[in-house]
Amino acid sequence: MHTLKDFDNLPFTGRHRAITLCAGGGSFIDAYVLIIIGVALENLMKDFSLDTFWVGVITASTFVGLAIGTTLFGYIADRIGRKKLFIFNIFALATCSILSALVTTPTELALARFFMGLLIGADYPIATSMVAEFSPIKSRAWAMGTIAAIWFVGGICASLAGYFCYDLENSWRWMLASAVIPCVLVLWGRIRVPESPRWLLMHGKAAKARAVFKKFGLDIPLSELEKDVHRDVESVNILGIFQGKNLRNLVFVATIWLCQAVPMFAIYMYGPQIMSGFDAVTPKEALLANTVISIAFFLGCIPAMWCTTEFGRRVVCISSYLLMTLSLGAMVIWSTNPVVLFIGLVTYALVSGGPGTLQWLYPNELFSTDIRATAVGCAMSITRIATILTTFYMYPILLKYGSETVLMGAFLITMVGLVTSVLFAPETKNLSLTGADHV
Repeated sequence: MHTLKDFDNLPFTGRHRAITLCAGGGSFIDAYVLIIIGVALENLMKDFSLDTFWVGVITASTFVGLAIGTTLFGYIADRIGRKKLFIFNIFALATCSILSALVTTPTELALARFFMGLLIGADYPIATSMVAEFSPIKSRAWAMGTIAAIWFVGGICASLAGYFCYDLENSWRWMLASAVIPCVLVLWGRIRVPESPRWLLMHGKAAKARAVFKKFGLDIPLSELEKDVHRDVESVNILGIFQGKNLRNLVFVATIWLCQAVPMFAIYMYGPQIMSGFDAVTPKEALLANTVISIAFFLGCIPAMWCTTEFGRRVVCISSYLLMTLSLGAMVIWSTNPVVLFIGLVTYALVSGGPGTLQWLYPNELFSTDIRATAVGCAMSITRIATILTTFYMYPILLKYGSETVLMGAFLITMVGLVTSVLFAPETKNLSLTGADHV
């Protein structure tokens, strides 16, 4: 007779891979949509005669929507389920991608980007919760790391799309509209993904959960599953996220997420502008350099997945932040040399795979199923408030003070991440989500 614990110890099958890839498809689109605006920025500025204020508004508007969407849709996903929003937000993103390419004023573009951010924010807590709740214990780091890696594949494709569309008439419109292609492919895959059985159990739907478990080869008696419908979900206090152990976990996750995301987006979104600040590098060549950096971000996720699985979460968190801090420190010292700067950016990208994976993994392991998506959304909202300020003020700071100031800020923020990791990073390597739901 199978039990719910057997679900934690299954081999990683083709069905697990399909769910992970479908979730990762949303991650791909998220990165593509976020990065493509930075890639399109130069030609967009020419067509709309944008000043630094409007550059800040358009780039930050996505993160304003994202900060709202992560908490709002994370809460909704905990209430109505993962699957409904898993499908809806991708369809809506495809629609917004087309609309953003048809705008005629900066205000319209900022509004379109805001709504896209709202939808991107929806996907983060939904997709990662879905993957965490389906993944076996030993494969969870690999599955979550795959989502992080696919995010960077989206960034790579956005940079390449910008490069190949660069010389087209109205090139920025083609760049923004191109996001509809991955949306259609991901939507096709997600329709086939079942609802999370853990969420079904938490909401008293043991029979439906049993049907999902059967698809994974587990014939768990209904009486056994009904034992795990252990709390009245209507009585769950969402404000409990901000109390006791949950609050400590939330502050920790938000801090390491912020310290990884803010420098990364500063480098990633404005990478072409940083590199093209040197006379030896043309704007189009800077897009290729940004593509190489994107590949380095992707490659850095692979050893991070292995190390997180073998050595645990805490050691990877601390060591990654140490190496990130050192690489940024080197860039600050030699920031006027384009070769050293490029090597430093690639090195930073390679070693940031640890926090890049853990920012998805930690919140999904530290919070129970009834509040998991909400907690992920709250953590991301906190970090995106800082990202809003970064993207709004980054371009004028870059123009006025140069890349040295930007890199120094990234160095100091990453140092905070290092100190936080040393003091507070927990170890969740062998944690069962089934056990966590009963805590």
